[in-house]
Order: sequence, then structure tokens, then C-alpha cells
Amino acid sequence: MKCYLDGYRFDGGKLSLTGWAVPETGNARLSYAVRVNGRELPVATVLLRRRPDISTEYLSDPYREDAAFFMEFSYEGREKAVLVVTEEENGAVKERREIPVSLPALKKRQSLRALKKRLNGPLAFAGKVKNKLLHTEAKAYHEWFLRQEENGESPSVPASDPEHPLFSIVVPVYRTPVRVLNELADSVFRQTFPEYELILANASTDDEELEKALKSLSERDRRVKVLPLSENGGIARNTNEAASSAKGVFLCFLDHDDLLSPGALKAFSEAYALHPDADVLYSDEDKVTDDSSLYYDPNFKPDFDPVLLSVSQYVCHFTAVRRSLFTEAGGLSPAYDGAQDHDLLLRLSERTDRFFHVPKVLYHWRSTPDSTASGREKKTYAENAGCRAVNAHFKRLDLPLSVTEGPQEGRYVLCEQLVNKPPVSVLIANRDHASDLKRIVTALFETATYRNLEVLILENGSREEETFALYEALKKEHPSVRVLTMPGDPFNYAKLHNDAVGEAKGEYLLLLNNDTDVLTPGFLEHMVAVSEIPDVGAVGAKLLYPDRTVQHAGIVTGEGGIAFHPFKGLREDEPGYMCRAVTPMTVSAVTGACLLIRKADYEAVGGMDEQLAVALNDVDLCFKLREKGRRVVIDTEAKLFHLESRSRGMEETKEKFLRYCAELQYFGEKWKGSGLFPDPYYPGVFSLLYGYEIKRG
Repeated sequence: MKCYLDGYRFDGGKLSLTGWAVPETGNARLSYAVRVNGRELPVATVLLRRRPDISTEYLSDPYREDAAFFMEFSYEGREKAVLVVTEEENGAVKERREIPVSLPALKKRQSLRALKKRLNGPLAFAGKVKNKLLHTEAKAYHEWFLRQEENGESPSVPASDPEHPLFSIVVPVYRTPVRVLNELADSVFRQTFPEYELILANASTDDEELEKALKSLSERDRRVKVLPLSENGGIARNTNEAASSAKGVFLCFLDHDDLLSPGALKAFSEAYALHPDADVLYSDEDKVTDDSSLYYDPNFKPDFDPVLLSVSQYVCHFTAVRRSLFTEAGGLSPAYDGAQDHDLLLRLSERTDRFFHVPKVLYHWRSTPDSTASGREKKTYAENAGCRAVNAHFKRLDLPLSVTEGPQEGRYVLCEQLVNKPPVSVLIANRDHASDLKRIVTALFETATYRNLEVLILENGSREEETFALYEALKKEHPSVRVLTMPGDPFNYAKLHNDAVGEAKGEYLLLLNNDTDVLTPGFLEHMVAVSEIPDVGAVGAKLLYPDRTVQHAGIVTGEGGIAFHPFKGLREDEPGYMCRAVTPMTVSAVTGACLLIRKADYEAVGGMDEQLAVALNDVDLCFKLREKGRRVVIDTEAKLFHLESRSRGMEETKEKFLRYCAELQYFGEKWKGSGLFPDPYYPGVFSLLYGYEIKRG
């Protein structure tokens, strides 16, 4: 049994608790009681509701209705109370868990959680360094990978099956150690899919030992073709030479010192059978030590994301490109040697969006002293070439963007080059909290640098004189500020914005919470520039707590209503998994606390769903955009502070708990079977409870 207290509220001799619990198996049931000094207290309320993230993680059932609990009971706070959770199956008690719920204990626990959040970044970083030094992370992944390989074994595909394509594996060979070459060839010969040819373009014909090894390989298997090159023309030209003699439907790119998993081509063949219109196939990958004794540093990738591709060559290995499209695009460009594959993928993405991700680790990047897998010092020339390739891509698409080399290897910093600044209407819902509102409105005009904007304050039931005095002062000081008086109770965030949109004059709408503050002066210019990327429908900002740890850097979603922030608690510039916490990319959803959307797109999808009065209306809006083929992007270069839920409070009362659970259930049912799950931008190997950690078990 797993159980946890999320929070509490003590008010007038009544204590309410919120938390979650799941039994060991799906058939078992849980019961709850509270004891003080051995006597059971009468519990006024026990409400059980859905928590899809919890029940998915532990029971693989997002629709289980009893994972979250809310309890209310009379309590004076003077004695130590104990929450008793009992697990029963077939009438027998399997386990009983006791959790202290006295106020001092809870306060201490919540203080520790707050401290942990503040220290999470530094501690996480220190832990990662220690883990790398001790190889504990690498060993854990190595064992996990071997289990996957063992469990994933399948029969070989019969030869000459007309339904399967021929794959041409092209390898530019130059000064390759014979041992390494033979190991590469062996990994190809072990493929469970036989329809391939291996083309080895040798640019070091003066190496007699290597020549002899290549001849031996061609004699060993008729599918091996050795192509001698008169000179070393560089990796792009050498690869193009190999591709020119290929006969396959797809070209597969394999570096001369790397390895394939035995099922690599079979997995690609199966993907092609499902997507016969595919132009590009790519897989997950990892690294392997030179002696092949340890697999480590896995790169689990999202589905195709042109935004992420523009700032990071995340597709990388193993990649298969339709040969006809490769030829049409002009092959690899020698001008970008070192980043020739990134340049190719960018040019291909301008011609097709039929990229398909095969979510399996099929490629092992060998780490040797001379390989780019071994460290950033080997990548400098490649990063420079990559920047040039991306900037050429932006120029071809006429986008107001550029990139520069970044502090983390493998990613570039996205910069805006916005010249024309379209009008933006900033919508801020407000009920009192005058000091918060004054701070953000002042920041928009004095800290932020975007000038072509209007600010619409959506007045919603304020009662304090200070608030109305502030409205008059803001309108007098800033002529572009307007106050729209909206209906008061019950609070409905979605309806407020739907009603206000008709009054907005801007081409863009910026939904912005009153409990935010500007950190990046040019945040709005950056978000508008990112919105110019083709098919982008909404752009969210990176939001930080006042202690500069992350509150929001994109939302991961899962069936049943799961919506969580995977990078919550990281330091502001902590890169996260594969630098995803600091990299603009496509996500399933972003928070409405700072969300930019074209007014035309907002209206085209019918605005927000007013049945989602408080929770998940922003996620639902993002889903409606995605349903129309629009992308949702998190712009990590646009940063604001966010005092999360300061204005409206957390789900700490029975009414709020019930409302949240009802909205969660409504959202889950609404999008069930929509095809938008699982989250295409969050690899399925990862937990939906613990961000970017491999699922437990």
C-alpha cells in the first residue's frame, strides 16, 4: 500500500486532510479512520475521488475513483491524532498504515517539504554528480536495458518478404580501427530483419589492414558493398558517395564506430508497415563504453517536434530517410560538416512532416577518446556548424528567429529578431489583491519592453476600496489600460476570458495571472516570435517561484486527466533531462497563467470550456488547439515569476476539493479516446508521477 498526506487546513476546531492512497493490488479496498489516544474520532466527511497520476503509476488504471481522499473531523489541535489507513482484500486485512496528523507534525513536515523544494536544485545536481562518479545511474539503466532486450526478443523476419522495404545502411569509413569496424559489422549481421545492404565507403584506401578487413566483410556476406573513394572528401561527401550506390527504399545512417541493437531494422520495418507514407524514421539511443560492457546515458525522445529540432539535433541516431526524398533535398551539405545530419533534417522538415518516432533504444553511440560521445570538447566545430544550419533554416522560412551556441552541449539558445510587433491584448482576471495587480501592470509598462499592447483588467467581484482606487490610477497613468466589470460569484475563469475576448483589440491575446511578475524584459517579443513558427497555436512562458525554482516549464498530460509539471522544483537554469527544462519545445499543454494565443485561434476553437470553471481550462484549450493540428510550445527563454494560486488558494476545502475532482473527471471523460493520449512529447518509458524517471517496476 502507498499513501501520502498532501496538505491540511485547520479552522475553528475542524481539521481537513487531503492526500492519496492506493492498495497493493487493484482488487483490494481501503478504509480510513482517525484515532486520538487509542479512541476513534467521528469523521464528519470522507470523500474519495480520482487521482489519475497516482492510480496510473501504481495500478495502471487512470479511471480508478478512490485514489484521492478528503477528510474532515473535529479537532482542537492539542493531542496527537493518527490517520489509520487499512487495506483489505476478500474480507481479510492485508496491511494497516498509521500516519501522524497532529498540527505540529504536519507543519514540520510541510516546512521540510518547502525546504526540500528550495534545495532541490543544488541537492539534485550534487546527487547527479555523485551518481555519475559511482556509475549507479549508468548501472541501473544498463540492467533495465538488458531486461528490455531480453523481454523484447522476437522471431526473425523471413527473407525477401515483398511487404518489407530494403534498407540501405550507409557508413563512411575513415581510419576506422579494425576491431571497431568488425564489431559494427557484427551488429548489422545480427539483425533479425534480413532485407538490407551495408555500404561501406572507404576514404582511407592507403590503410592496408583496413582494406583487408573490408574485403573480408564483403566476402563474408553478399549484402556488404565496399566502395573505395579516391580521397577523403569529408563526412558529408563520403556519405553522399555511399548513398549514390544505394538501392533501398530507405537510407539508414550509421557512424563507423557505433553499434545497432539486433532488432533495429525489424522495428523500423514494423513502423513502416504502420506508416507506409513515412519519410523519416528515428529511434531512441544510448551510449556504450568502448568495450561494450556498459550501456548508459539513454536518450528517450519525443515524437516529431520541429520546434525542438530547431534548437537541438534531438533526432540524431538511428535515422532512416526515404532515399527519393534524400535525393530531392540534395543529400548532405559539405558546408555543414559536423552538423550535416542536423542540416539535412531541417531541410527535410521543410518538405515533409512525415517523421515517425520508434520508441525503442536501437542505436548505441560508442564512447571513445575520439568520438563526439565522449565530451563537449569534441563538439565545438559541430556546434558552430549547427548554429549556421539552423539560422539558414530560419532564413528560408522567413522567421524572426536565430540561434547562438548555448551553455549546455547539444542545444542552442533561441533568440528573437522581431521587427513587426503586432498588437497584443493582455487579459488579467482580478478580484482585490491590489498590490499584486499593481506589480504586474507596472512591470508590463516599466520592465517589459513590448509597447504595442493594451491591458484588460477583468474585474470579478472585488470589494476593497483600495482595488477600485488602483483601477482609476492605472487607467489615468496608462491610457491603454481598460477595466471590464464581469459577473462575480461563482468564479469562472473560463467564462471571464470568453466574455472579455470580444472586447480585445489585439491580434494576439496574452492570458496572464495577476500573481505574476516580469523577469525577462523581452519575454513578450520572444513569445510572439516563437508563435510565428508554422502551425504554432499557443505559447507558454517559463514560470519561477520567488526563490527562482521552476513552477512551470510545460505540462505533461496523461489519460484520465493527468496534468503535471515535470520540472517543478528545479533551479532556474538547471537543464533537466536532456536539457528539456531550458529548451523551447512542443508540449501537450501550458498553463494559462501566461499563455499567448492568436485571437483568431482562440475564437476558432470556441474559447475555453466554461464547464471547467477553475481547473484544467487552460489544458483543455491547448487540447482543442492540438485537435485542430496546432502546436503548443513552451518558450523557456521567456521567464516570469509566479506566486502559484496565491489569489484563489489551493484545493484545501471540501468545496474546492469536490469542484476540482469534478472538473478532473469531466476533462478525463471529455478527451478519453481522443487520440491525444499518450502524451506524444513525453516518452512513454517515463513515469506520470515522477517527472523524467523510468517507470517503476
